[in-house]
Amino acid sequence: MGWLERVGQDLRYALRRLRKSPGFTFAAVATLALGIGANASIFQLLDAVLLQTLPVRNPQELAEVQIVDMEHARGSVNSGYQLSPIRSGKSFVKNSAHSPA
Repeated sequence: MGWLERVGQDLRYALRRLRKSPGFTFAAVATLALGIGANASIFQLLDAVLLQTLPVRNPQELAEVQIVDMEHARGSVNSGYQLSPIRSGKSFVKNSAHSPA
């Protein structure tokens, strides 16, 4: 008896057992559906937020500007603006703003 026949027997046995207990079958199918749906929606969100490139012409020239609350900062002598190049951008050509909230 080959492995394919054993898999077929196992599947027939599993289907017979699931047919005998409809409550368990519903719970198992609902759990799988919710898990697969949640996984797909979280991946779609992460893909849109983290994995896709920004819709700009030259993303290598982007820089991040953070406005820091200096009233609660300790031991800092710089101003309330922090500029950190995302890649090796050297100068501003255009300004653009995005608010995550």
